[in-house]
Amino acid sequence: MIFTRNASTPKTFFIAFATFIVWANLFFAAQTTSAQNYTVQLYGLDTDSISLKKLTTKTRFVLKDSTEQAASLPKIIDQLHQKGYLSASVDSVQRNLKQLNAYLWVGQKYHIDSLKINNIDPKWLNKVQFKPQNFNNQPLQWQSIQQLQQKLLVYAENNGYPFAKIALINTQINPNNGVNTTLQLDKQQYITFDTIAVLGNVRISKPFLYRYLGIKTNKPYNENTIKQVQKRLNELTFLQQDKTPTIDFIANQARLNLWLKRKKASRFDVLLGVIPKTETGSTVTTQTKYEITGEGNLNLQNSLGSAETIDVAFRSYQNKSRQLKARVIYPYLPVLPLGADVAFELFIRDTTHRDVSTLLAAQYLLQGNNYVKAFWQTKASTILSLDSLTVATTRKLPALLDFKNQQYGLEYQLEHLDYRFNPRKGIAIWLNTSIGLRKIQTNTRILSIGDAINTNFAAQYDSLQQNPIQWQIQYKLSKYTPLGKRTTLKTELQGALIQSNLLLANEVYRIGGNRLLRGFDEQSIFATQYHLLSIEYRLLVGGATTFFVFGDIAYTQNNVNNTNTNSLPIGTGIGLTLETKAGVFGLSYAIGKLPENPFNLRSAKIHFGYVNYF
Repeated sequence: MIFTRNASTPKTFFIAFATFIVWANLFFAAQTTSAQNYTVQLYGLDTDSISLKKLTTKTRFVLKDSTEQAASLPKIIDQLHQKGYLSASVDSVQRNLKQLNAYLWVGQKYHIDSLKINNIDPKWLNKVQFKPQNFNNQPLQWQSIQQLQQKLLVYAENNGYPFAKIALINTQINPNNGVNTTLQLDKQQYITFDTIAVLGNVRISKPFLYRYLGIKTNKPYNENTIKQVQKRLNELTFLQQDKTPTIDFIANQARLNLWLKRKKASRFDVLLGVIPKTETGSTVTTQTKYEITGEGNLNLQNSLGSAETIDVAFRSYQNKSRQLKARVIYPYLPVLPLGADVAFELFIRDTTHRDVSTLLAAQYLLQGNNYVKAFWQTKASTILSLDSLTVATTRKLPALLDFKNQQYGLEYQLEHLDYRFNPRKGIAIWLNTSIGLRKIQTNTRILSIGDAINTNFAAQYDSLQQNPIQWQIQYKLSKYTPLGKRTTLKTELQGALIQSNLLLANEVYRIGGNRLLRGFDEQSIFATQYHLLSIEYRLLVGGATTFFVFGDIAYTQNNVNNTNTNSLPIGTGIGLTLETKAGVFGLSYAIGKLPENPFNLRSAKIHFGYVNYF
């Protein structure tokens, strides 16, 4: 780039040489001067202090140390260049231990007479939103030209030209301080993606990596995709990077090298609950024994090498209630950019009813652990035992009925957490909504009772089928606010709502227990809608080791058979998780109360937990 100007100004080469000497002196001085505060005072050789202040914002700077002092003057000169003063430079400096006086030559302000384009595709110019009228016959905004150059380089790097070069050529300065210049792009070699080389002991599917990282063989090289590789790999729970990824350019292709090793992510965990069991004698009620409840979970991550998740859980509640859950999540189906999510659930409520639920979903992975999911789910509930005497006496259908429903819905999850397993700061959002049809199944035993007592239960069944539409919403919003280096406040709001013509007792949500509304028996509170606020103070000792104090308060509503009951349960307690070489151990103590009852320490719930990662 060549500049010419009026003979009345100092010669360019002389200024450049003098500037180099000044920077060299400042650099070596900075290496030998001890850290102290410096005052930098600017003076203009060809302009007054008021005009100079308008151009540089201020003419006096207080700096912390010699390093900042050495870097301050180049920034000021660059600032002047950006405003069109291309010949601005430092003429001389005077320095003592505490102050540096810099004498600046500002020079003339230049403008662009013409900016020509050479060897740049018009489509590229359109992509970077280049408008000639913003440059020709306009005041010279050097920053705007640099931004245009940077946009063109970025576009080139993301479209197969990682070695592209861009420069201003044939630059001339006219007597009227106008600049004529040409912007020229040299694309260099066209590069396409080749393969991904995986080095390390991790077992991972190549097709998964290609799709997860956005690498497409024989497609144009994309620098932005490469920049995201390390971040995307860090978001996978089952592997870790041994080295920084590298790129090998061979001929006209680029090969991505990944050094990966296996990371423990699969887990087996056990949770046991000790619940006081009340027994009633002939005259008094006494607490004589405890009931043990528990659950076991097996979660396998990438066990087959395709980044899949396999999850199996079994839970045993009080009064012989049991629950079995199984789920398989496959991140990418062949050809499609979608994954599959298949789930099964069996729930047996003591001896009253059995629920079987299935789910089939198409899942689209976003960054990290985030996703969008469209699903189809079914649920079938079967009555196991029937109170024939009550049905015959009331001549009404019972609150528990056989039914089948199927719903279509959407689910969304967003997580921004600093450490997924034990976060200190961040947010997490989970939303699930669905709508569908419910069909109540006729129970032949109930019809037989109706025939015996001369009651038309078939007509009552027909009245329940008039409006079969049913919909529901579930949500969870979590926020972690750091209070110190090792403390955080977890605030969480979660809830659910189900609506239809007439809700049955075996359709409602079941809450309470160690996971949802602590201090109460597992799934002991029935609700057609609930909204639970949890506040938890956590002391993060390190890793998964945490001490916490919590409080839960919920609003519940149960609208079964058009009867409406509300409640405001409250739970509180303390807990500890301890990470060891053998696994993570947990212990919690919680008590809960309903509005009509006080807190009772004898009804406190104690839970022991163990998690083993492998």
